[in-house]
Amino acid sequence: MATLTETKETLSDARKSVNSITDEAEELIHEANKISADVKGKMEAVDPLIDSVHDMGDMIHDVTSSIKRTALQKEDRKTNDSKDKQKSKPVQIKLK
Repeated sequence: MATLTETKETLSDARKSVNSITDEAEELIHEANKISADVKGKMEAVDPLIDSVHDMGDMIHDVTSSIKRTALQKEDRKTNDSKDKQKSKPVQIKLK
């Protein structure tokens, strides 16, 4: 009978432990959901800023392309005027 009683106590302790772990896991899942929602909200708040930076990058690209074209057109006029026609190298601008 002692073995049966010990087994019953062991099973009871195991149930308590499993219930405790289950409660902690549920709390952890709820907290993770809250954090996930918070991060999502913050990302949505930053999206307009990222879009603006992207638009600025596009504008800078357009300006540098226009400057390149203008510089090449001026260079072409200079080379066309001279008797020694050499190919001009395109202007390369590197942005960091």
